[in-house]
Amino acid sequence: MLIEMNIKGLMVDPVTNLPIVILKDRDGDRVLSIWVGVFEANAIAHQIENVAPQRPMTHDLLRNLIADLGGAVDRIVVSDLKDATFFATIHLTVKGEPVVVDARPSDAIALALRAKAPILVDSAVIDAAKASDIGSIRQFATTTLRSGSGRTSSGSALKAVGGTWNTGCCTRSSSIRPPTTTTSFFALAASRSGGSAGSASV
Repeated sequence: MLIEMNIKGLMVDPVTNLPIVILKDRDGDRVLSIWVGVFEANAIAHQIENVAPQRPMTHDLLRNLIADLGGAVDRIVVSDLKDATFFATIHLTVKGEPVVVDARPSDAIALALRAKAPILVDSAVIDAAKASDIGSIRQFATTTLRSGSGRTSSGSALKAVGGTWNTGCCTRSSSIRPPTTTTSFFALAASRSGGSAGSASV
């Protein structure tokens, strides 16, 4: 069964210091945490905060190419979880024909935001994530999002945008300074080696 979910926040994994996208269903009963690369988190955060780039970035270019070639993004689906790696598909209609493209969830979500397409998750993926180590961050994320503006152990508050998006990042380690804006994601990206942005969990 496919469940439509919305992005409720971007946080930072207290262990890996990598961003996590928090997805939540409409009723608020189900939560899914997906680890993404720093640059993909930037792409998602930019769209959430309506930050327009001076020139098209990768996901803007992808959206424009699809539209210019007569296609449309119908939906994206987080379809599987294997060996702690999430898988997704992008469902398109191109000149009246359905097309399905394999993608990383981070790229699929960034594209869905730009195309205003629904984000769907297979219920089996949510169940599998609960049963795995990935579920360890779920309770922390759920508690934080339900409170609306949780605080980290270092005293930094999550930033709420328009009462809907928690785009700040949080960590339970006071030794790590939690970024609270999109610009801080860029700072985090600059401080890390290129290998981290390609996390297998995205």
